[in-house]
Amino acid sequence: MPEVDFVDRSHEVCDADYFFMTHVDADNLNTVSDTLAKAESDAYAEGLGAITRELNTIVGAAFGSLTGPGDSTWRAAFLRMVEELLGDGERRGVVLPHGYDVIRDAAAAHADSLDEVTEPRFVEWDLWPGNCMVRDGRIVAIIDHERAFYGDPLMEFGFAGSESSAYGNATAFTRGYGHRPFTAAERTRRRLYNLHLALIQIIETNFRAHTNTEQYEWACAQLRETVALLGRYAGDCSSTPHAHTAQEPFGTRTTSCHHLRVGSSDEQQRDGGPVPPACEGKRSDPAGTARPKRGGRPPPTRSYTRRRPEFPGEVSFPPRPPLPARGGNESAEGDV
Repeated sequence: MPEVDFVDRSHEVCDADYFFMTHVDADNLNTVSDTLAKAESDAYAEGLGAITRELNTIVGAAFGSLTGPGDSTWRAAFLRMVEELLGDGERRGVVLPHGYDVIRDAAAAHADSLDEVTEPRFVEWDLWPGNCMVRDGRIVAIIDHERAFYGDPLMEFGFAGSESSAYGNATAFTRGYGHRPFTAAERTRRRLYNLHLALIQIIETNFRAHTNTEQYEWACAQLRETVALLGRYAGDCSSTPHAHTAQEPFGTRTTSCHHLRVGSSDEQQRDGGPVPPACEGKRSDPAGTARPKRGGRPPPTRSYTRRRPEFPGEVSFPPRPPLPARGGNESAEGDV
């Protein structure tokens, strides 16, 4: 791990905190992933799993932010993270493919699975190839730790693909981590964590003022799939479509149509299902039909200047979530 050589929080030199850290003579795994054979990419994914497991051995005093005060239970901490994220979306008028209360109900209905987590463990949460430095066939450094919190190790990003093919196949990562096959409760928790991740990827498009709908549509599809896996249904249909303008961040509408029944079939989960007669012609964006492109690779976002190539093989990674805010909550509000 690179060492921090100097930190300046005075804002005298520039209007921001900044620091210098030691140089790591290595390649970024994300930039070289297109050149790797499957066996090589699997080996890196396994190595990332092993590193993640080692980090997860760190025990905290409470669930939530590394700086405290935190919550005494993981259920309370995670539901707080979801609620603060939903609050951000509601305040900014971000439209979800399901009503906000449907998401709240889905999380609450499965919250008992969170009670199995009784010990706060360090969760890095952002260990994707772009935060791994490699040299001579091995990971020699990991970077970008500001999203870490104390919680459930299953919330680590490397496990995301275990419950959604959109995030790739987590087999190699899980093998390197040494995790046994998931129990029913663990699968439910991982689905809740994918729900949280999809919400971030939707809501951040407003805060980051995306100029196209690609990430918004892709993330809406993931949210719809995850809600279906959790066994919930959506309702609430409004009446008037609203077009986006060049000045209006995508992911925002003044009215919406999200009377979508999900969960009846794989195709319906992907495509949003039939639109009830009362809603025909009233969808104001194509979010309900978004699908991952090129083998499930999430779309690029305006926030990044270079292309983020797919990590070939067993693990692939979505657009980077926003920074955590307010006590460990990865809310989009903190990423403005």
